Amino acid sequence: MKKDMLVSRIENGTVLDQIPASKSLMITRLLGLEDDPSFVAIAMRVKSKKMGTKDIIKIQGRELTSDELDALGLISPGVTYVIVKDYEVVSKRKVEIPSEVSGILRCINPTCVSNFREPIVPSFKIIESNPLLLRCDFCDRVMLEENVLAQFK
Repeated sequence: MKKDMLVSRIENGTVLDQIPASKSLMITRLLGLEDDPSFVAIAMRVKSKKMGTKDIIKIQGRELTSDELDALGLISPGVTYVIVKDYEVVSKRKVEIPSEVSGILRCINPTCVSNFREPIVPSFKIIESNPLLLRCDFCDRVMLEENVLAQFK
């Protein structure tokens, strides 16, 4: 029996594959795809030999920035990031948790200097990847994975 593609191929752009089931909507918000004029296709709870079920996002005409890849690594490490040009895969890699992030998150400490009108960008060091733990560079407050995920919901 011939398998049909659920979503057509894209000419140029990005494919995010191996997304844990039901995380695609969070990733869509993270990347601002609701307001993006590009063609965006989301397939949710697709059968997967490796994962049981997975989500897939295809974005026509756009590649992710390094900040977007860092944020993606925080909320869904292990996602496969594929760049497509002229309908061909030109690059494919797993998204990893970065060692540090800057300008992506806000510190959960309400008295942290990074939450005031100071001209500084919030930055964090990843101190543990599983479970995810980050330490603020300014106040040393530790953020848990649920604190991070809450900022992208």
